[in-house]
Amino acid sequence: MPAKQPAKLTGPPPTIEQYVSAFCDAPMTRADVNQLSDLLARVVGGELQQRLPKDEILVGHRSFGGSSRRHHLDIFIADQHLGLKLGIDVKGLNSKSSVGKNWNNRVGDLHELALNHHSHFPNAVLGGVLAVPFEGLSDYVLKGIERAMFKLQGRRAIANAANLFECAALIVISKDERRVIDSIPEPGSPLRYEAFSDALSKIYQERN
Repeated sequence: MPAKQPAKLTGPPPTIEQYVSAFCDAPMTRADVNQLSDLLARVVGGELQQRLPKDEILVGHRSFGGSSRRHHLDIFIADQHLGLKLGIDVKGLNSKSSVGKNWNNRVGDLHELALNHHSHFPNAVLGGVLAVPFEGLSDYVLKGIERAMFKLQGRRAIANAANLFECAALIVISKDERRVIDSIPEPGSPLRYEAFSDALSKIYQERN
């Protein structure tokens, strides 16, 4: 499936509830997983656009170069003179088997993506979102994913921690109940999805 070309957000953005519904119903094919990622990118991009109305947020796939390999961002703000100013990568694993096989690799990809882009654009504000299903995953695996995502975020000083995102979010979805599990991550965690756009936009505004 060809990468989606970056575009401005038009019309009312989809909601996280619409993404959850699609996540629960989507077949587990590569094409459908890609469509889910595109939908999540539009959800997150729409929430950020509401918080940053003066900036043009684009949603789609774009590479901003790299020292090791090409990494594509799903949501970004870029300037023709300054380059990348804000970027977000979203990933979804919508089955027990895909989580078991791939979650460590996905978190590793996110670390590498952060390092790749911060090395070229140290002022850039970067974020990552990972969505996984609840059913079929043990507490041990869920806690492991939560710990790994927690260690992925927290960059504040532009002179260090280039391999970290400024913010990250973990979404755990119950397909049986068709809702986001509200106890994972734990209340107050910086990984809570509802805190993601607010935190990322605040850091962006402080740097710009």
